[in-house]
Amino acid sequence: MKPSTVQSLFQSILIEGEVVELDEECIKEIEGDVKSNFTWSGIEEIKDEEEERAFEKREKEEKQKKENWKSEIEWFNQIIERNVHLYGGVFLKINGKALVDAEWMNGSLKVCNGNEGMMLLQGSERAQELIEKYRQEGKVNELEIRKFEEIRISDEFRCFVVHRELIIISQRYNDAYEVKIQERKKEIIKKVNELFEIIKSHHFSDCYTFDVVINNKIKVIGFDEMNERSFEGMTFNKEELMSNAKDINVTKPLLKYVEDSQHIIPTVKQFYGIPEEFYDEKVLNTFLTNPSKLTSFYCFGLNCKVLKLNNSKNNIYFIIL
Repeated sequence: MKPSTVQSLFQSILIEGEVVELDEECIKEIEGDVKSNFTWSGIEEIKDEEEERAFEKREKEEKQKKENWKSEIEWFNQIIERNVHLYGGVFLKINGKALVDAEWMNGSLKVCNGNEGMMLLQGSERAQELIEKYRQEGKVNELEIRKFEEIRISDEFRCFVVHRELIIISQRYNDAYEVKIQERKKEIIKKVNELFEIIKSHHFSDCYTFDVVINNKIKVIGFDEMNERSFEGMTFNKEELMSNAKDINVTKPLLKYVEDSQHIIPTVKQFYGIPEEFYDEKVLNTFLTNPSKLTSFYCFGLNCKVLKLNNSKNNIYFIIL
């Protein structure tokens, strides 16, 4: 279901915001080179005062260039600024997907102006892939601009629907233990069930997910078709979900969460502060099976003169002494 359709059907239960169609001019800029949006200066050894002055001059020029750069798409700047004025900050989604793979570029998904918004869009490989996919399918690319909220881990959940039945409500991430979830168990199930009564009468696919934030109110973050990525960060897998869906003796929905600190599944980002996009599958598997080897790998990287990180669109060089 298109974001604009979701917006028209569920505006009252969605996080506040709006949906706009991306025109070709804006898409062309998103697919273009990242300009001065992201600058990594690295660490350089300064040998004398003359070199130090030259280094400071380059730094100043880069900073000025970044501050002066502005997206050429005026309507894009205006719509971001309008929503920032309303909400204090926004986050963006393209064709229903958040730009999570570009979060490291800004340190957050929070956007406070058009430049930051365009930076995330240009730097997101996920956004590029979605734009191309929709182009090939003859679909319109849509951008969601929604109120940015600092969401506590204990307040965010992913809900799994199988054959139009709500089967599991899950803690969104399994790398944290939150005692408040257990304390609020009945409240969480009650609020999600009430929300699902509004949702279930509308036609989605047979199996889908929706993410919610529950504090004083319950709000929908977004809907998505169910696929392999739906289970990333969950405390269960697809087989367990389907088994629960078939079991007539199981009271549904089930609430899944990390029940004690022993069941936390740590992530590379949690330990090293480096985005998982920079690690290949082999390194991630090593982290899960033998983290000490990854520590050795990482320390080896620190001994290099230059650490090169690739993400299909940009080559990022870290100069390390």
